[in-house]
Amino acid sequence: MTSSDVGSDGPDDRQWSYDTHGRLERVKRHIRDSDELCKNDREALHSFEEAMHSYNTKEFRFSDATIGGYLELCFRIGKETDLLAETIYGDDVRAALDEVTMVIEDMDVSDDFKGSFLTALRIYGDMMTDGDMPDRFKELTPSSYINDDPTPMRTNILEWPDIIKMVESTDKIRDKALILTAWSTGLRPEAELWKLQFKQIKDKGDHLIISVTDDTKNDYHGTRDIHLYAGSAMLRKWLYHKHPAHENGGPDPETRVWTYHKSDKPIRYQAIWRAIKVTGESAGIEKDYNPEHMRRSRASCLARQPMIDEYDLRNFFGWGIRGNSAAHYIAKFGEETAKHVAMADGHSIENFEEPDPIAPLNCPECSRWTTRNLDVCIWCTNEIPEDLHAVRHSVQDPKASDEDILDMLLEDKISVDDLESLRRLEPAIRSRPDIFDELDRLIKLAKRGVGDDKSTKSIAGPPGWVAWIAGKSAHAVERTAAKWAAAKDQAIRLDPQFAYYPLAQMPTHRKVGLLATYLLLGGLCYLVMQLTGEATALQHGEPTSLLAALVALVIGITIIDRSTMSVDQSECPR
Repeated sequence: MTSSDVGSDGPDDRQWSYDTHGRLERVKRHIRDSDELCKNDREALHSFEEAMHSYNTKEFRFSDATIGGYLELCFRIGKETDLLAETIYGDDVRAALDEVTMVIEDMDVSDDFKGSFLTALRIYGDMMTDGDMPDRFKELTPSSYINDDPTPMRTNILEWPDIIKMVESTDKIRDKALILTAWSTGLRPEAELWKLQFKQIKDKGDHLIISVTDDTKNDYHGTRDIHLYAGSAMLRKWLYHKHPAHENGGPDPETRVWTYHKSDKPIRYQAIWRAIKVTGESAGIEKDYNPEHMRRSRASCLARQPMIDEYDLRNFFGWGIRGNSAAHYIAKFGEETAKHVAMADGHSIENFEEPDPIAPLNCPECSRWTTRNLDVCIWCTNEIPEDLHAVRHSVQDPKASDEDILDMLLEDKISVDDLESLRRLEPAIRSRPDIFDELDRLIKLAKRGVGDDKSTKSIAGPPGWVAWIAGKSAHAVERTAAKWAAAKDQAIRLDPQFAYYPLAQMPTHRKVGLLATYLLLGGLCYLVMQLTGEATALQHGEPTSLLAALVALVIGITIIDRSTMSVDQSECPR
C-alpha cells in the first residue's frame, strides 16, 4: 500500500470500520455454512450475536470487531464439542460446561489463547442469561491462563528508528503525529490516546504536557501528567496548524485531538489501528505494530535506561503501586547486570551511559523545534544537517520565553529601572542558580510585607499567623516529646523489670542477641515493604504511605507508653 493511502481522509477511515464489520460477516457466514456445527449450537450462536447487539442499544459495549471475535471463539468451541447450547439449555448444564473447559484445557494452543476462550465463554454465559451470569460461568478464571508478564520479546520491540520509518512512510500530518504520540507517551490506546482532548494538552515550548484525567482513564490509577518531548513537535503542528477544527471557529477545550483530516468529527477507534497498521506495512516493519504494542515497546525502551526506576515507570504509564508491571520491565530490560558483566570483563561501559537522543532539535534555518532523525524540518522543509541529530540540547525551562531583552525594551515590556534592578541583584543571582525557581514565592512574600519593621507575624497577614502558630506548635511538640522521653528513661531505670537498662549494664551475649533480634525484625519489615512497594513509595514521598508511617509511629509510641510504667509507678513498692 502506498504512502498516499496511509491515514487518508474520512471515507477511508470509515472503510476500516467496514473491514471490521466484514470480519463479523465472514464469521456469521462460517457459522451458517459449516457442516461441523450442530443445529443447536448454530442457533445458540445466532442468539448470542443478537444478545450482544441488543445490549449495545442500551449501553455500547461491543464493537463489530469484538462481536466477531467472541463469535469466532465460541464457534470453534461449538465445532470441537457440540456442547455450546447444552451449557445453557441442557439437562446437566454444569457437566456440559465442565466438558467444554476440559476440551479447552487440552487444546494445543497458547495459555493466552486458552484464556481468550474462557473469556468468550463467560461473555456467552452472561449474554445468554440476560446479564444474570450463572455461578458456573462466574467460576471460570481466564486470568489463570494469562501470563502476568506484559513485556514483549527484545527482538520485537519497536525502537525509535522503527517509529521514524513509519512516520516517513506517510504524508499525512495527523498520522505522523498519532504514531509519534502513541509511542512516545505510552498512553493506553482506547481509554487515553483515542479520547484525548485539547484541554488536556499544555504547550511548554520545547515539550508538551499531557494531563491524563480520571475521566479518560476510567477506573485506572488516578491522574498523571506526561511530559512529551519525542514527538511533541509533530503533535504541535497537527494541533495548532493542521487540525480541521481551526476551520470551524475552534478548537474548543472539549475538541478531540484525533479527528478526520477535513472534519473535526472524532474518528472511530478502529481508525487508529488502521493508521498504525498501514504505516507499519508501508515502512516494511517486520515487528508487531499496534497501539498496545507501542505502549509496551516504549516501556521496554525506558526500562533499560539507567536513570529510570520502577517508580518512574509507574508514574509515566499510570500503573498502580501494588502492580508488578513496572518490576517486570525493569527486571527484563534493565541493563545493570549487562553493565556489571561488561565491567567484570574489562569492557567499556560508555554505551550504557549515553542513550541516543530522541527529543526534538532546533532547526538551524527557522529555529523551531522539529522532530529528530527526520531528514527535513517539519516546518520549513529545509534539510537538517546529519551531525545535528546527535547533538544534545538542554531541556528548556517551561517558563522560558523566546523573547530577547532588546525586543522587550523596544516593546516597553521592561524599563531601564528593571535593568538597573537586575544589575543590583547580579551577586545574588550568580550565587543562587535556583533563584528563578523561588521567584514566585519571593514576589508573594515581598507583596505581603517582607522588609517592614513589624513583627514576624505581620510578614504575610493570616498566612504569617498560620506559619507562626505552626512553628510554635512544632516547638511545643518537640519539648513535650523530650520531656516524655526523659520521664520514660527515668521510669525504666527504676523499674526492676528492666534489670539491664541502660544497655551499658547488659552482658555482651545479651547485647548480641538483642542486636540479632532487631536486625531480623528490621530485615523482615524491609522485605515486606519492598515486596509491597511501600519502600519505594516512602522513598519518593507518597502521601498515603507517609500517612501510614505516621500512624504506625503514633501507635508504636502509644504501645510503648502503655506497656511501661511512669516514674511514680516505678517508685511504688510492689
